[in-house]
Amino acid sequence: METDNLPWAFARVVISLSFGAFIVGRYEKMPMKAVAQRLVRLCIAALMARGTVTRAWFVYAGVVLSVLKTTIDAFVRAKPGKVPPIDDWLMAFPTDLAGMQELLPTIWWSVPFIWVGTGLCIMRLRDAGLPRILVPLFFFPAVNVLFFIVCSSVPSAAEEKGNNFEESSRSLFARMLPQSDFGIAAFTVLQCSFIGVIGVLAGAYGLGNYGAPLFLGLPFFMGFLSAILYGVRTRRTLKECIGIALLALFFTACALVCFLIEGIVCILVLLPVGAALAVMGAVVGFSVQALPPEGSGRTQSSIVCGLALAVGLVLPVPNSATLSSVTKVTVNRAPQEVWPHVIAFSEISPPKEWIFLQGVAYPIRARIEGHGVGAIRYCEFSTGPFIEPITVWNEPHELRFTVTETPPALTEFNPLGTVIAPHLDGYFESLGGQFLLTEIAPNVTEIQATTWYTHKVAPVWYWELISDPSPHP
Repeated sequence: METDNLPWAFARVVISLSFGAFIVGRYEKMPMKAVAQRLVRLCIAALMARGTVTRAWFVYAGVVLSVLKTTIDAFVRAKPGKVPPIDDWLMAFPTDLAGMQELLPTIWWSVPFIWVGTGLCIMRLRDAGLPRILVPLFFFPAVNVLFFIVCSSVPSAAEEKGNNFEESSRSLFARMLPQSDFGIAAFTVLQCSFIGVIGVLAGAYGLGNYGAPLFLGLPFFMGFLSAILYGVRTRRTLKECIGIALLALFFTACALVCFLIEGIVCILVLLPVGAALAVMGAVVGFSVQALPPEGSGRTQSSIVCGLALAVGLVLPVPNSATLSSVTKVTVNRAPQEVWPHVIAFSEISPPKEWIFLQGVAYPIRARIEGHGVGAIRYCEFSTGPFIEPITVWNEPHELRFTVTETPPALTEFNPLGTVIAPHLDGYFESLGGQFLLTEIAPNVTEIQATTWYTHKVAPVWYWELISDPSPHP
């Protein structure tokens, strides 16, 4: 991890500890200092797996340990341009000798976390009245995330025994929810955030699918599910349903940044459309509350939405149509004077606009090797060079080229570390470009620059609004 990121990494740990202590303190009606002391005692007890742990303390301890573990891994395995793979925090196992050698330096530090984590799982299973034979699920990649969700949801066995007949006759799903309004709100946000993060990992990192189901279906489903969960015990107002949906979306965005899954620029770009879809899902979830609570309407609606999202995630994203971006500039020079600066230009000063400071690619210089058709033009951006074989050389009026190599459209900005997201490689491709120089008046030249490109990210219409104004080769 770069030195510049050390304060951010420390801040991540402090924020997670403080915010978690505040949430648990509100839920348990304890001061933050008492929460911290109890957390320490809980971790000590977990070394011997003694006693039990409630779901609230299990979630808090699990989140704190996960943040500490991933932060320390980033320090131990720091390499330029590389971060611990995202499946590290899913506890995936290396598939080759090189992966094992890379993982060895962190094994010694992982032992305490695995030890305490295993103890906490045993204590939680004991508290919930579930068989301890389920503990090995803690060690299976991806499955351990679902196992954590189950352990953080199932109520204590003592709570179940204390319920009257009417309470016990309710669905298991309803009985898994906390009793207080604050507790059920925290539970809803936590579960929907888990689903959001897992959905992004499954769609983008697992299936390589940056389609409408990921950007449109997932926020809608999160908004719908959050309204359903929040309204299981008491019917909520439309304002409350929308509020809990946006809160779940916000926490999902924070988790994607904290776990180095996405950068801040991409999150900010996605938030407007994600928030709109989450609100729509919350409105639908609000209307579903009107169904009879003892009926199956809510369950059926949730299953249908979930299946639609799952089917959509595995569908291939169709290749988008060829898009074009046209820019016109007028300069007070004759075409003969402008031409040398079109085919090549010396290094220019870095832009100072906010969007470029966050990692969006910008041009640095251009050079050309050869002359005429067949020459190779190298337009160097901050993320790498565009390699452009010349196909039309009509000096000083027209220059046209194809693009055989396209660098990433941006470097993901994340103050906590380096992000290597799948969409940075091959999802945006420049196909070619053209410069037309027209003398519209004596010693006045209009430069028309056209770029043809394509991207494999849906919906195309939304991303076209963002890609068109961006710099092109």
